[in-house]
Amino acid sequence: MWSKMNLSQRQLELFVSLFLLLISCVMSTINISDFNKITEIQSIVSQSRQVSPKYRFRVNKVDSCPSANNTWYEAGVRLNCSHDVHNRLQYLCIPNQEKTTLLEFCYDKIMGLYEKGKCLHLSTSGFVDQEDCSMFFEGCPKIPYFSSNIFKFLKCLDINRDLRCFVADPDCHFRNNHSLPKNCSVMSGSCNSTTIVPKPEPKADNWNIGKIMILLMSIIAIPPIMIWCMAKSIKNKS
Repeated sequence: MWSKMNLSQRQLELFVSLFLLLISCVMSTINISDFNKITEIQSIVSQSRQVSPKYRFRVNKVDSCPSANNTWYEAGVRLNCSHDVHNRLQYLCIPNQEKTTLLEFCYDKIMGLYEKGKCLHLSTSGFVDQEDCSMFFEGCPKIPYFSSNIFKFLKCLDINRDLRCFVADPDCHFRNNHSLPKNCSVMSGSCNSTTIVPKPEPKADNWNIGKIMILLMSIIAIPPIMIWCMAKSIKNKS
């Protein structure tokens, strides 16, 4: 029995050594940035699910806003929004100030009249604010409008969440094809030839994903195999 236990112990040590060697080989070929990407994605998903506490009223993060009068009204009814003193439905769907998402909510103030050449966003203080869109390729309001009619100007509701800008903004279009420092604006002239760098072509991550899958499969599969081999060895020796 003692010799069997020693044999089993030696087999276990051998299996563990092989298992650790396999993990070491796979890990040595995996770029640490792969794990950083996974962590970053998990963080983004987690943040996207959190309800922002900075507004005095409830806001919902949405993928898109209603684009017609009837669907806009239906969304307001769904949220049970009230009407202001001028009998305008207080439903709004506009970008947040950072332009990382679209927000729908029932506004608790008067649905104001805004200038032409301006889009809207919900400021971090919880008030509807306007910003210049006169540089847009197209779609910037050419007439004054009430905030309740923002759905008529779809370019003011079309954002690039990654670049944090309006898609119709030339800066946004340029950023989508170049790597620019934060707060660098082509239109304002704050970018120069040294700060504008063509965006590199995306590299395929299929091989790195495959290596991660091999590592995970090894961690899951090898321990049961080790236990089975040990049990079979003990059975044969008995």
